[in-house]
Amino acid sequence: MDTSSQPWQMILDGVRSMPASQTALVVLFFAFVILAGNGVFALHYRRVGKPIFRSLINPASFPISDFNLREWLLLAAVFAVSMLLAVLAAHAA
Repeated sequence: MDTSSQPWQMILDGVRSMPASQTALVVLFFAFVILAGNGVFALHYRRVGKPIFRSLINPASFPISDFNLREWLLLAAVFAVSMLLAVLAAHAA
């Protein structure tokens, strides 16, 4: 079996061929999306008085319907910054 056609191998080869600045921006993108996105939801759960960690790992708990304006604006800011990081990573050489 040819291991070079494995999906994980193709991903690793792609990461190895990226410039260091692009790799750093991709890592920053994923870290920001995960941390800031979960932070917005954690702030929401704290506001409504639900347990934060139990609610964050529950896939059935999706509270967007009762977000307030501040939480929507924070979510929009997370989206905007993540798109900026994605564009910078795409143009990094």
